[in-house]
Amino acid sequence: MNINDYQEKLNQSIDPKYQKFSSSLSGSLLPLLGIKIPLLRSLIKEVKDDKSFDPQKLKLNQYLEYNLSYLAISLERLNDIKSQMEFLSINLVYAKGWQVTDTLVSYVRKLSFKEYFPYFKDLIQSKDTFTRRFAIVLMRRFASDKDISKAFTYLKDDKEYYVEMAWAWLIADVMVYQPSQALLILKRKQLSSTIKKKATQKIRDSYRVDEELKLKASKI
Repeated sequence: MNINDYQEKLNQSIDPKYQKFSSSLSGSLLPLLGIKIPLLRSLIKEVKDDKSFDPQKLKLNQYLEYNLSYLAISLERLNDIKSQMEFLSINLVYAKGWQVTDTLVSYVRKLSFKEYFPYFKDLIQSKDTFTRRFAIVLMRRFASDKDISKAFTYLKDDKEYYVEMAWAWLIADVMVYQPSQALLILKRKQLSSTIKKKATQKIRDSYRVDEELKLKASKI
């Protein structure tokens, strides 16, 4: 399949209603064609092993789905975590929305906290908003890891909504697996009131956290 064929398949998969709905919520720096993620995943899977298809020929920064396709297909073709993370460190600047970052993590191969943490330290200090969000969303894999507190040494008042939401999400996940650790994080003086409020709300909304812990989090 060539690039033109792939882009034509994308065009044929556009859902106008979904496009209108998702665009209003996306916060994306790029326009959306309006393709539901499960369908986009299927199209990515269709070409990932097709050697005649070169993802680098996609017209990047034209539509969000083009960027996501480029990133996901490229990751699928990399066979080890070192190659994937090196690719991401250069190319995450093309992750122009939360739909990209949050979908992209599923294409990252299995790795340990110890393997990921050096990359996390670099990504979380990026000037790019969605690179930082990706760093945190991938860290959710390790919410139950005994060393998760190391990630929170990089927690600060970010001012970017999508980064703050990712931190809140991570704190809520830690509450599920390590509640004492999550409560300590919520008590940190350097934790911004915005992230604290968002994390507490996510904890209250979680069906995986019992009522006693929800009450404790709310009182902090």
